[in-house]
Amino acid sequence: MLSEKNRFDHIRWAKKHKYPKKEWANTVLLDKMLIWLSRGRIRMWTKSNKKRFAPTTKHVPKIHAWAAFSSMGTFPLCIFTQNMDSDLFLQIMEGHLIAQANVFHEDNWRLVMGNDPKHTSRKVKVWLSQNVPKQIQDLNPIENLFGWVKQELIKLGPRSIPELKEKLESLWNRIDPAFLRPYWESMTRRCQMAVDNDGYPIKYRLSITLIYKIVKSF
Repeated sequence: MLSEKNRFDHIRWAKKHKYPKKEWANTVLLDKMLIWLSRGRIRMWTKSNKKRFAPTTKHVPKIHAWAAFSSMGTFPLCIFTQNMDSDLFLQIMEGHLIAQANVFHEDNWRLVMGNDPKHTSRKVKVWLSQNVPKQIQDLNPIENLFGWVKQELIKLGPRSIPELKEKLESLWNRIDPAFLRPYWESMTRRCQMAVDNDGYPIKYRLSITLIYKIVKSF
């Protein structure tokens, strides 16, 4: 449950960062997504027209993917299978974030990421203060992008971890900057919604029509 302090912090942050859409163009949005090879029960139909459910593996194979994007496009994925700690997080940031962000935006960029404990540990905070121009930790639209990615992977139907990694990288690398525009531009609206909702969590859905017009060329 959201505490009163966190709610008021949410409102203050949103009011402070209600930038015009164009101001979000130099923002790098990042987070980690967890992808299972398959989940839940598989519905099947028998010849007697009765439903039954096929058993699935108890421990479903999965991968983690560190991902980031900005108005200029997607950053190279970092795929791994172990649980992330602050050391791995910093290793990924140093190896994947800084160089690509400077290529896209030189020294003029800011960072949006979630409030995961690994992101807010003392070690990470010190590193960020020394290496990243400015951090913003809330309302990250990359979660909506992850939802789209996972739906597309379901359609592609990978059957093994190597195939899942291959299809994920191929899908991610094919995303055009034009497709990403509604995501980073939505930050302006998200901030306003957070204020209007008195700091309580918001539900944000992007325009399906707009997404379709951008994605249909894939």
